[in-house]
Amino acid sequence: MPDPPSLADVDRIVAVRDGMVRNLQISQAYHELSAALAERVGQGANWCTFAAWASKQAGQTIRQEDFVRHFERLLQTPPKKAGFVETIGRRLLRAGLLRPHTRLGKMMVRIYDPMQGFRRASDAVGRGNLKVFAEIGRYVARMLHEWPASLEELSSFCGGLLPGDPPEGQEYLRRAFRHYYEVAAGPETSTRAQLLLLANVEIGFHEQTRLQPEIEGALDVPVSELRDLGESLRAILWPGCPRLLRGVLAGPLQWLAVPLARIGRSLTHHVITEHFMTLRLPGGEIRLGRDIREEFPPSLWQVSQPELVALLARVEPSGPSPDRSGAWDWSDFSQRMHYIAHVFRTFQEDGRLFQPPFTAEQVAVLKAGGVPAGSL
Repeated sequence: MPDPPSLADVDRIVAVRDGMVRNLQISQAYHELSAALAERVGQGANWCTFAAWASKQAGQTIRQEDFVRHFERLLQTPPKKAGFVETIGRRLLRAGLLRPHTRLGKMMVRIYDPMQGFRRASDAVGRGNLKVFAEIGRYVARMLHEWPASLEELSSFCGGLLPGDPPEGQEYLRRAFRHYYEVAAGPETSTRAQLLLLANVEIGFHEQTRLQPEIEGALDVPVSELRDLGESLRAILWPGCPRLLRGVLAGPLQWLAVPLARIGRSLTHHVITEHFMTLRLPGGEIRLGRDIREEFPPSLWQVSQPELVALLARVEPSGPSPDRSGAWDWSDFSQRMHYIAHVFRTFQEDGRLFQPPFTAEQVAVLKAGGVPAGSL
């Protein structure tokens, strides 16, 4: 098995300026770190295993590859199953709402540019992808290359981690590395799988807290400036309009422009949210807004490890309502973390997660600094 990425490798990837290339190299590095960490801790998916597929999914947003596909799905929605606003939006799309060469498209770009929302999502996801890898990926790489030989060495390794909760503190990372070490050093027991899950959820808790600003930024579609939209429409529809009529037309056109801008904003937000709410794993696609139907593996049906019980209680919803894993608002930390904990617990023993995210040919290209051909 080849050596896992070193600290120098991590720093080199972090320094890559091209966001698409950097994301591909991060995804591959997570896969390699996952395999090396599994060699240490044994069977079961670790945090890097899940991070490889999440990073690969993030690449879809960074490259803005799926937005057109989502609009195509919207166009294919039967009218009887669509709401009134969606039906109007679908008809406007067919009339050229998002095609800049049409008159309607020119009006839309002037009123509200939907690509602005896509670019914001792409930029925010790219920043988050980099932020997490530069911190957590680097610490995992360092631990693998400086694997502690004792608890004293582990304490020294974790000495540089900041005390306290995230986003400033790194206490959850400290706990996770200790639990990975305990899994690797301890014998096979009934709590081994629970300790591995605990470490995964602890890193996930730190990661998702740190990512909150980027996730909110990616899902936030700004409201366009609505002043003078009527005059903008008038300039497109009747560029040679006499000066005396301009004020007369501006009012009615402003009345038309405001709801049109809101429809464009709603459609863009729909596409971005839909894309965020999907995660493709080797075993199939899961929808983040829906409950996970797969059962927990037998080793994790019941949890008794005290720290794991306490952490799951922190991320599980309270009250008499049933435990539904689906997260309808991905920008809500509690919903997102609840869902992620279910993903970790459900798929921890799914060996398919260790499959390579890219082909050998694609890996050669991306490590050379290129963007490979084919499906990514």
